[in-house]
Amino acid sequence: MRPTVVRITVALALAGVALTVSSVPALADIIPADRRIDWRAGIEGGIPVRTTICADVQADHGATADGVTDDSAAFQAAIDACPEGQVVFIPAGTYRLDDSLLVEKGIVLRGEGPESTRLIFHGAATTSNRGYIHLGDLWDNNADITAVTQATKDSPTLDVASTSAFSQDGYIFIDQIDDPSFITIDGVGGTCTWCGTRNGESRSLTQMMQITGVGTGSLTVDPAPFLSYSATFSPEIYQPLMVVAEAGIEDLYLEDAVGTASVDNIRLKNCARCWVRNVESYKVMEHHILVQQCFHCEIRDSYLHDSHLWGGGQGYGVLLSMATTATLVENNVLYDLHCPGMIASGPAGNVMAYNYSLNTHGSQENWSYGSYTNHAAHPHMNLFEGNVGHSFGADFYWGSASHQTLYRNYFDMADPDKTAGQQGVRVDKYNYYFNIVGNVLGAPGTQGIYEFPGDDTCDVFVKAAYVLGYSGSCSTDNDPQVHATILRHGNYDAITQSTAWDDANPDHELPPSLYLDSKPDFFECRPWPPFGPDLDPMIGRIPAQDRYEGVDPCSGGSGGTGTGGSSSGTGGTGGTGAGHGAAAGAASDDEGGCGCRTAAPTTTPDRIGLLALLALASVVCRRRRP
Repeated sequence: MRPTVVRITVALALAGVALTVSSVPALADIIPADRRIDWRAGIEGGIPVRTTICADVQADHGATADGVTDDSAAFQAAIDACPEGQVVFIPAGTYRLDDSLLVEKGIVLRGEGPESTRLIFHGAATTSNRGYIHLGDLWDNNADITAVTQATKDSPTLDVASTSAFSQDGYIFIDQIDDPSFITIDGVGGTCTWCGTRNGESRSLTQMMQITGVGTGSLTVDPAPFLSYSATFSPEIYQPLMVVAEAGIEDLYLEDAVGTASVDNIRLKNCARCWVRNVESYKVMEHHILVQQCFHCEIRDSYLHDSHLWGGGQGYGVLLSMATTATLVENNVLYDLHCPGMIASGPAGNVMAYNYSLNTHGSQENWSYGSYTNHAAHPHMNLFEGNVGHSFGADFYWGSASHQTLYRNYFDMADPDKTAGQQGVRVDKYNYYFNIVGNVLGAPGTQGIYEFPGDDTCDVFVKAAYVLGYSGSCSTDNDPQVHATILRHGNYDAITQSTAWDDANPDHELPPSLYLDSKPDFFECRPWPPFGPDLDPMIGRIPAQDRYEGVDPCSGGSGGTGTGGSSSGTGGTGGTGAGHGAAAGAASDDEGGCGCRTAAPTTTPDRIGLLALLALASVVCRRRRP
């Protein structure tokens, strides 16, 4: 049976961009239907506009904003007193906070912009299982485990043993015992005892759903299952006891000033339709933003950068984890981090799109770490689209991933000052059914090889467009199933200076997007889509890159911050506007891996000089803290 054809038709008025789009169905899908979903990530209808201010932390609760006095009690009092649907207002000023803040209801924390409202955290007395700012419920309180007799991909009806514990508009998780044909929680780092939502019970294929109807012996849910669940592996549903809806953080700056506790700057847990928008987060121990067991949330228009340490589990930008579903990470700047954008431990149906990442760090500073990564079993059906970075990596450190899609990204393979691990796309052992479609790999002039493993399996100092099936050690024990199940279609690489298509797929028409119906507003005057082998030029620019570099092409000059940007940095390390990004791979003893390796070669070849991207060259004005 021929898969259903999906086409996105847009009115094209893109100056200087040649793009072929057809409303006439071709002979096949650009990505077959069994390998993808209808990505509908983020908050339906956009982030809510909240106008009612319930409290001013200074005027109503006595916050001093002097940068010396602990204001955390005043903040928490304002949060606790604020009714659902209203705003806790944080006027301009510098606030010292010696404890974390807990938001367990649908309210908004709003400042006057990252350059004006500054929250400086000096540790926290009650940070167990929470971030410096925590939205949602703290605990893993799952209940009402119920057997599922039928759950089919794309079908909104679940047949279940009983519906008595469930009600309309409630939230549930679905999982099953791991199918060993494509799922494992055992990797080169050991067994993942936290994968999925039930802590290493070998039930890591999971997603979150909302109940839209309760029948006799059945539930209707949204979204429908992203993959079919088999009775052979005992699928079950269960529900969290508490989900916080429509809580948000907006327009402020926060900083971990001490770096002495293993804590996240922002954590969302058991949240639905929650958001972080226009936030600058500087310095962190673990994650700038950690998202766990969340549904249709949104992280956008923010700056996340720098870390106190770069070891395992440290220095992450955004991490989507633990069955987080249909969440959107869009239009962010992520730099000087260990793992800038990661999806790990069971999230499904999420979208990371149009983010700008550069400069990775780790326990070995010569190694280039992945800008965007999969890590820990078992992420599936997530989309990475339109991002800029050095590389993508799907490792095998804590197990498997499957059905991931990389679409119209630009990975330049040029992490500054790195001599090892600079690959474009790395998909390691037990990572199956990946779709790598319409991407641009390598900056112009990049030299290296098209693919290894092979004769160059252990030569991590050679640049390669692809690393496929790597087992995590310098051996020939590589996984042929990665090759057998991957779809590589319509990708340009600068090493061969050509676009390679899958001979089995006659469809060469690349839709502008796999999750957007039309050009998004935040692109303003910029051509869209920005990247792809069907464009002329193939490499454009995204708004997040322009914000970082202080360029505003839509106002006719440079030095602007663009939409949603911060101007709180000290200004400018000079340089060129050549594309930045990240490469796959990680240090051998890096437990938090953004792609991992277990052995290093003993010799280092001469470094290859990187050519500037003349078409993109401009003076850089970095918006960053010192």
